[in-house]
Amino acid sequence: VWTKGMKGWTAIFECPDLMDDAGVSRRKHPRANIEGTVAISVGDQEFIGQLKMVSAGGCGIAGIDVLSVGQVVKIAMRSDHFYKVFNATAEVRYISQDGFIGLQFLTINMEEKATIIDYVREKVLRKTEDDSNTFAA
Repeated sequence: VWTKGMKGWTAIFECPDLMDDAGVSRRKHPRANIEGTVAISVGDQEFIGQLKMVSAGGCGIAGIDVLSVGQVVKIAMRSDHFYKVFNATAEVRYISQDGFIGLQFLTINMEEKATIIDYVREKVLRKTEDDSNTFAA
């Protein structure tokens, strides 16, 4: 895809918002937006960013500019929607031009994963209901 203001052509998979708008997905798991923070541990350094989305298979973050695709990191996710800090090991799968980072979980506690699945299911169901109400009005 390309649009005015971009430096050049880019794969649609580098534009998560456009993919959502177009209904295009390579995802195995549904995802939902979430507010929170994420601490990324790289070696002995820790970086704090924003938790933007979550799914059973991974999460999307922003605000950290030291990661590279393929890198394996330890993450600690904090959100008011979780009952505690969720820890996982993840691989950086993509970094968009605007700094959105997609992480795929390599290891995560099964109870925490179940909590994420429940959260996403509730958000997806609520969005479907909201969309139905919009069309009914």
